[in-house]
This record gives sequence, structure tokens and C-alpha cells, in this order.
Amino acid sequence: MILREVIDRHHILVLSGPGGVGKTTAAASLGLYGAMCGKKTAVLTIDPAKRLATSLGLQQLDNQARRVDLSRLDDVPPGGELWALMLDAKQTYDTLVRRYAQDEAQYKRILTNKFYKHFSSAIGGSQEFTATERLYQLEQEAPWDLIILDTPPTVHALDFLDAPKRMIDALDQSVFRWVVKPYLTAGKMGMKMLGFGSAYVLRTLKKLVGLEMLEDLSEFLFSFNGMYDGFKERAKKVQTLLHDPQTAYLVVSTLEQNSLQEASFFHRELLRQGYHFQGYVLNRMTQRLESDLDYPAFFKALEETLSDEVLLTGLAPKLWELYREHRLLQDKQDTNLSRLRDDEGSGVPLYLVPHFETDIRDTAGLRRFADALVRANRVEE
Repeated sequence: MILREVIDRHHILVLSGPGGVGKTTAAASLGLYGAMCGKKTAVLTIDPAKRLATSLGLQQLDNQARRVDLSRLDDVPPGGELWALMLDAKQTYDTLVRRYAQDEAQYKRILTNKFYKHFSSAIGGSQEFTATERLYQLEQEAPWDLIILDTPPTVHALDFLDAPKRMIDALDQSVFRWVVKPYLTAGKMGMKMLGFGSAYVLRTLKKLVGLEMLEDLSEFLFSFNGMYDGFKERAKKVQTLLHDPQTAYLVVSTLEQNSLQEASFFHRELLRQGYHFQGYVLNRMTQRLESDLDYPAFFKALEETLSDEVLLTGLAPKLWELYREHRLLQDKQDTNLSRLRDDEGSGVPLYLVPHFETDIRDTAGLRRFADALVRANRVEE
């Protein structure tokens, strides 16, 4: 299957993999290609480096989709649009709270709670859950033809995939829900109204976090009264979306050994958890040199192309070293690519992207990347 078919057959593309391998660039390039195919495309990133905005020519990115100016490209068909946004965890939580709050008073009470302010922006895992929630919001809010998600590095991307399930488990099993909430429902009349176990837990919590913090937490949880089921049902829908056949996963990597090990691990996890893996994007491939010359043959080739004056400057040995380094890198990449094919089997798509001499900082660079990724590559057997 060529990558164009992956784009045509799926509504959502999730790009994951190790850090520093070009996921953000690949996501933006695929988004641009989607627009060039006539699709209304959105690219969502949770990469804090904000490289996506620079490459798309935008001054900034935030939680609201911003349209990218593609007027300089002369082959974008009618209907082809590219939009980009960056996750804002707190704003996404605020939107979710507004959706399930029973009235405006409950909504404002939650937003002004001290614990909620901390929870919605700093608690570990909040970014991962809100990324899945924002993805679901995009899928529901606008008639996008294609949505592309640029995820954090591999380990955190696994957290991202697990986030909806962790939210469901937390709402089902949270100790605070069965200890603190009954305490508040009792009208804060005191721990004597509760069972011994609950009272003991509350006393312990007071010692650990302090009375004021416990009261903030209690008020926060109590404010969510009537919203737990809505949150849990929403998390289930998000989880269903991530497993939907219309959601495809591409693992981005380079051919460096450490990156490939992480990428292979993530591929196995995707398969184990039932996600729809559609191949590897292997970035920064060195240009292939078909000839393998020894020094005399290399020097002879230089004599045929360079003047004697240039050769006398001592340039030849330096060019030889560069040539040998390139050959060694090419051999290493060939070895790692062969090992990947052996480990993964012939049926796994491998999409190869060359190493570009200059950084990709604008839509013209993204266009070159997209052309290399989509047009010049094929499934490697």
C-alpha cells in the first residue's frame, strides 16, 4: 500500500515514535499533502518546541485551529485547506467541564477551585488525556477530511494511548470518590458519620496534604457531582475513536539503532493493544553512493573533474575522508534497514525520506518533504 492510499482510506493519522526524528515535520508535511489532495486537513501538535508554527509560517499556535496560507502553492485544488493548532490542556479541560456542567454556577465553581487549576495544567497525565480529548473534539466539531496528530516521544506516546482508559479507571476506582465525596455529602458534619476506614483515610490525608488542601480537593470533587458519568462516557468514546479502523498509526524514526529500537517497541505495543498500524516513516536517509572506490580510484575521479591547482591545495584527502564517512554511514543504515526488514517481516510498509541538506522551515520545505515521502517512496519488501 502506498502512503497516498493510507491517507485516502483513513480519517485520522497518528504519528508517533522517538524524540528528535522529525515527527513534527512529517506531520506538517502530510497535512500539506492532504490539502494538496483536496482535503480539509487539521494538524494537531502537543510538541512544546512549537516548531510546527515556524514551518507553517504562523506567528503562533494555540488551542484553536488556525488556517495556513497556501496561496503561494499553485497546485492546491478547491477544497484543499490546511489548519494547525497546538494543545492547551487547561482550555481543553475547561471546554469539557462546560459541556457536562449542569449549570453555569457549577461550571464557574469548578473553574475557580484551586485544586482544579492545578489539576488541569500540572497534574501528570493531564496533557495526554486532553490530547485525546482535543482530538475527539476536532473529530466532532468540524467536517475535517483528515486530522493528523503529532505526539510526544515514544514513552509519552504510550501514555497518550492509555490516557482514556486511565481516566475511566480513575472515575471508577478513585479512593477520593468513595471516601471524600460521602464525607461532603454528609454535609461536612464530621468524620464520625463515616465508617472507621473512611475516617482513618481522611485523617491520614489531612496529615499528608494539610486541611486546606484536603478541603480544596473535597470541594473540587464535590463540584463534579453529576458529571462523573458524563466524563466516563466521554473517555469511552475517545478510546473507541483511537481504535477505530479510520484511525491509522505511523511510527516515525531514523535508521539509528537506538531510535529503531524505540520505534520497534512502539510498533509492538500498537499491535498488542489493537491499534491500526500502517507502517514506518524512516527519515534522514543518506543519499546512496553506488560506487565503492579505493583511494587511487577516488583520486583519479577527482583528477577528471578538478583542476591541478585545486588538487594541490590538499583538498583531495579531505574529500576522501568525507567520502569514506558517507560510505560508512550508508553501510550502517543499510545494515539497520535489513535488520528491521528481518525483524518486522516483508509485509510491514517502510516509507523512506532522504536527508535534506537544509532545515525545513517553511511550506516550500514541507512540500519537498511531502513529495519525497508520498511520491518517491513505496512499500519496501
